[in-house]
Amino acid sequence: MFHSGHDYRRFLAILASIKMAMQADIRLHGYCVMPNHWHLIICPRTTQALSQFMQRLTRAHALAYLADHPERSGAIYQGRYRCCPVQHGYHLTNVLLYVDRNPLKARLVTKAEDWLWSSMIGHAGLVDDPLLDPLTADFSDWCARVNGSDETDTLAERALKRNEPLGESAWISSLPGEWRRRVGRPPKRSSTGVNRENSTG
Repeated sequence: MFHSGHDYRRFLAILASIKMAMQADIRLHGYCVMPNHWHLIICPRTTQALSQFMQRLTRAHALAYLADHPERSGAIYQGRYRCCPVQHGYHLTNVLLYVDRNPLKARLVTKAEDWLWSSMIGHAGLVDDPLLDPLTADFSDWCARVNGSDETDTLAERALKRNEPLGESAWISSLPGEWRRRVGRPPKRSSTGVNRENSTG
């Protein structure tokens, strides 16, 4: 999907535009654009706002991608995106680490901060990333933590693959019934990764 710097920049520009248009309803706390998928850590005002945001983003990007790549035909996005609520605090920090660590795990870079298409350098304080909304989280020694191995990646990856909420048992019990029923289900196929911070936790 992303073959050149132009492809990555185009997507991020569209992301910034849609986010600006929906700034009252969407906060973005992390992202990573990989060669064949992407992750967003979003705090939406409502579930409907999240659905609207994703529809606008994927539609705008698909149209732009086909315009840039006339040799390509057919659907760019297929199926529904993956979405899992994440409890604020420890669990959200682990998901932020997981997302920023993606290019390193995929061996696209030897240091995560060398990947230009993620929130990594913004979280580390190396640049001021205008895409990111303010977030109270522990970003101390971020480069060292992201570049180090961490078993908590397994928990984040499992939650994403299974569309399960990620948090403490009491917090998960406070979520709507549909999310509680997803715990322990087999994974569903889906095309795009989206992590949702649940700010009520």
